[in-house]
Amino acid sequence: MQTASERGIDLATETEKFKAYADSHAKRYANWDQAFNNWLLNASNFNKPQQQGYRNKAQERYEQNMQRARNAQITRQAQQPQLTGRKTDNDFGF
Repeated sequence: MQTASERGIDLATETEKFKAYADSHAKRYANWDQAFNNWLLNASNFNKPQQQGYRNKAQERYEQNMQRARNAQITRQAQQPQLTGRKTDNDFGF
């Protein structure tokens, strides 16, 4: 069996991550050593860099909402009266 360092896993970081996960989810394991071994076995799957160009559904919805907000702002700006600073025929600026 390969050790964590042979698989390129930072043992200190994974230990902290496992502790934080177990505490935050109130985990209770019958065998904590085996639970941590499973964590380490799966660490390489979860620590892979994301592929270029991959976006999940939440990212897609966020980008769509941001584009809608930009479009709405552009529309509002286009509908606002433009102040030209021109002289008018009356004293009230109309």
